[in-house]
Amino acid sequence: MSLQATQKKKEESLDRATHFLHRYCMLIVLAEYFEEHLPDEKNPIFSEWLKQHVEYSAILSRITLA
Repeated sequence: MSLQATQKKKEESLDRATHFLHRYCMLIVLAEYFEEHLPDEKNPIFSEWLKQHVEYSAILSRITLA
């Protein structure tokens, strides 16, 4: 395998792993949303709730493995 092919495979693997890590973290955030609002009759839309919790958005935007 050439050096370029090895580097490309490494980059693709990192991209894929980062994607899955982001999805996992989003599930954790979604679980927090449910824990906070499941008993409520009037639940805010998840995207609106996420806008109110900028700390979660900041963490999600900084996910990287590199």
